[in-house]
Amino acid sequence: TRRHVLLVSDGRTAPADAERLRAIVRDGGFELSVIAIGADADRRFLEELATGTGGRAYFPDDLRQLPVLAAREAARASGGGIVEEPFAVRAAEHAITVGLDRAGLPTMAGYVVSAARPGAETVLLSHLDDPILAAWRFGLGRVAVYTADLRSPWSAGLRRWAGFSPLWLQTAQWLARPATDRALRASIV
Repeated sequence: TRRHVLLVSDGRTAPADAERLRAIVRDGGFELSVIAIGADADRRFLEELATGTGGRAYFPDDLRQLPVLAAREAARASGGGIVEEPFAVRAAEHAITVGLDRAGLPTMAGYVVSAARPGAETVLLSHLDDPILAAWRFGLGRVAVYTADLRSPWSAGLRRWAGFSPLWLQTAQWLARPATDRALRASIV
């Protein structure tokens, strides 16, 4: 199996150290991905290191993006992995889960490993805290992503659960635009 290395750096290094790092990467036989924190990171150098090994370079504007980027790279390094094992679904407090029996959630059998994007709320979680259902606002609209196939054996327990229909009805209602918006008034003159 190919090794993956994730380097988190301020993105600055002395020329002699940069040459040693180039040699290690060239002879290392591993994939290197880089997350550089700070506006003065040497982007060209870090992108050269990462892309030369098949890795990726990230330059987040906000330090809070670090856990998401690290999780994304871990999922990518594991081959865009899937989890196929029984687990109990957990639900967060969200408009989508209002009125559902969050203590009596079903067991599922698998999902595609992913990381919630910045600004997303994880509505349903796996036993490993991976998102099963995530939702967020995008522009004037809303988005929801389900990481398991509803028709697959992975979701059989969810389909048999008494809260299945209310969950998807509330998800659709949360996604839909309200029919009326009292805060918005339009007039034509």
